Amino acid sequence: MGNVAPPSEVDLRGISLKTQELYLLVFITRYLDIFTNFVSLYNTVMKLVFLGTSSAIVYYMRYDRIIKLTYDKEQDTFKYLLLVAPSAVLALATSHVYTVLEVLWTFSIYLEAVAIMPQLVLLQRTQNIDNLTGNYVFLLGSYRGLYILNWIYRFFTEKHYRQWLVWTCGVVQTIIYCDFFYYYFLAADARLEPTSQICWDIGGPSRLWSSNAGGSSSQSANSFTKQLEEAGQRGDLSAVLGVVESAGKDFNTPAVEAALAQVERCVQGMSKEELHKVHGSPTFQMLADMAVGIAGSAPPEVLARTIGVLGRLQFADQLVLDELARGLMPGVGQLQPQQLQELVEGLRHADHSPGVLLLDAINERLAGEGQNS
Repeated sequence: MGNVAPPSEVDLRGISLKTQELYLLVFITRYLDIFTNFVSLYNTVMKLVFLGTSSAIVYYMRYDRIIKLTYDKEQDTFKYLLLVAPSAVLALATSHVYTVLEVLWTFSIYLEAVAIMPQLVLLQRTQNIDNLTGNYVFLLGSYRGLYILNWIYRFFTEKHYRQWLVWTCGVVQTIIYCDFFYYYFLAADARLEPTSQICWDIGGPSRLWSSNAGGSSSQSANSFTKQLEEAGQRGDLSAVLGVVESAGKDFNTPAVEAALAQVERCVQGMSKEELHKVHGSPTFQMLADMAVGIAGSAPPEVLARTIGVLGRLQFADQLVLDELARGLMPGVGQLQPQQLQELVEGLRHADHSPGVLLLDAINERLAGEGQNS
């Protein structure tokens, strides 16, 4: 299934846990023969690798405190039973020999043919997928296509080579991928700029787009803010970041401020190391870039709150903090005493100061308040 990346480098948005768990079930039921039949060292090692890596992927997606935050469980809702039950019935009805191992092996063949369904449904629901997710699914489908070429070769070169069950399920599995393959190659043929992030919409070629391209969403910023508040109330950081990712360039100043506030709400109790892993996620970095984008136009009180939140989150990107500080400096004199205190409190938690000039301006403003009082 692939290498398991270090937790700090993983973003699971667009990846279906349901599909990963189904593949793990496929490998468990297919490779039970490692306890009864020894074919070769290579064969045994590869079976253990499949079982080990698949188990690790499922474990990290379910239980790692940071990694699981990037998994979009609200979209990944495909029902296991719709795939597992028919596969079990077919295995019982068509197994060549009725032993436990043989029935489970037959079950794994049927289940593997449809195990990708939750992943494809997730992509359909989320509409657009990034390069990494798209290439991952493409490679999953390609390996099955290569199996078909292998079967064709063996059919013509090996006498009595017939595996009708495996062939049929392999063809079904490849057909399931066809819709995805079609839009994958459309995207590849679009020849976007090298810096673009190619996105594929499973709904049709007219929706193909690049994240560098302009455009607007029919969804209002008020709707994004409402979604952010609902996710924050549940303490669901993954859902908060999911709203940020889906909104993209349609986020306005109130939505950026709301997103940061809900992120802060969701990460209460996290250690400094855990916070830094959240900062490293691509979606949080996108949110930080959005914050920089409002630095030149947002009111001083909004910029002060934004810097304060990033400080309390122990955000360490000096460039982002400097841009926000430059935007705030001309308006420091307009801040109320309570807003200044909140800003200073946030700065105390920051890994990097957002600039000596801003601190001087804050101190001057506080001194003025002291004299006035």
